[in-house]
Amino acid sequence: MGYEVKEARTYAATAGEVRAAAAEVAAKLGGKAAKKAAEGEVDATFNKAVGNKVLLNRIRVVLRFSEPGPGQCSAAAEVFPVDPVGQKLLFGVMGEPARAVANALWAALDARVARAPG
Repeated sequence: MGYEVKEARTYAATAGEVRAAAAEVAAKLGGKAAKKAAEGEVDATFNKAVGNKVLLNRIRVVLRFSEPGPGQCSAAAEVFPVDPVGQKLLFGVMGEPARAVANALWAALDARVARAPG
């Protein structure tokens, strides 16, 4: 069983618009932004909770954005559990906290930004 979630979605908006919406959604769900995020990324850590749902592990989300075409943005998410100092956990994860965070993040982002057809 893998503890990571890697998914991508396409939106009918520019990369800047989707990146700004993703940063707001992550903060609204309780994520703490990383101090040193790379350009064009949203990097947030959820400390054992997403929204009102309690998790048994800390989760880190890294979203990367690209523009495959005019007026479109591809958002790729890597979601994985981390220990208290931010290192990726390879064992000892209880339940599927990465899946819960990914689902909450995508649902909130889909509500804010229109998905591209197809």
